[in-house]
Amino acid sequence: MERVATASHVEGRTFWVTTGTGQRLVVEGRSDEPRPSAGPGPMELMLVSLATCAGSTMRDLLTGMRQPFRRLVVRVWGERAPDPPRVWTKVRLLYQVAGEVVPDRLRRAEHLTDSKYCSASVMFSRVAELETLTDLVHRVPPAVTRELRRQVLRPHQSIAELVDPGEEDPSTVFFAAHRGDEVVGTAAVYREPCPGRGDEARRIRAMATAPEVRGQGVGELLLDACVDEARAQGALLVWCNARLAAVGFYRRYGFRAVSEPFSVEGIGPHVRMARTI
Repeated sequence: MERVATASHVEGRTFWVTTGTGQRLVVEGRSDEPRPSAGPGPMELMLVSLATCAGSTMRDLLTGMRQPFRRLVVRVWGERAPDPPRVWTKVRLLYQVAGEVVPDRLRRAEHLTDSKYCSASVMFSRVAELETLTDLVHRVPPAVTRELRRQVLRPHQSIAELVDPGEEDPSTVFFAAHRGDEVVGTAAVYREPCPGRGDEARRIRAMATAPEVRGQGVGELLLDACVDEARAQGALLVWCNARLAAVGFYRRYGFRAVSEPFSVEGIGPHVRMARTI
């Protein structure tokens, strides 16, 4: 089937683009230059097309498999050749799914997306090195999270010392982010009141991400899962004791400091933060 796209020059390197379906957008011919641009560039739009094509295909496949995902995010990184023609030479595609999805079904959906049903993915794989990764954020038994929690949060403790009695409370829920078979992130929701507040509250604990995946949205997915769980349990407030290095992360997601800094023995300075939900 033939498709049509028209690019009409406006000024400089800026074009009005009209698609065959009548959609319009501004495209900047060289948006990778270090200056403000009027819109995305054509090479950048190729990555956008890959992310949306792969995402919509994954969504359709998971829905058809009756897999109850709550959130689906697709992230794409690319490297271009240093000299003209500066084509994409290496592309990394990361699917991030949150929900009680069966891992084998997710792997099947990923395979079908990349090898058959996502036209953009198949096309990229023919001209560039395409790497595909998948993160799954879902409920797990507490024991699944302990090794990463020990490595990231309490390396001075043994696994046995890390175990908290509250882990076995029926209202406590643990989440893990799996990349393949590896646990790369953890978080938990505890039924615990926030000091000085009378709202029905849940505490977020055990937030940890492996160093190699930081900045890739894993912590955001885990935090979203915790907030959704707290809301489902009837909470009006979520709170945590945040390490000072993590204060900026929580602020980006609506938390605010509700205490002065204090020190946790053997760990270091923290500040209590809270957010209404």
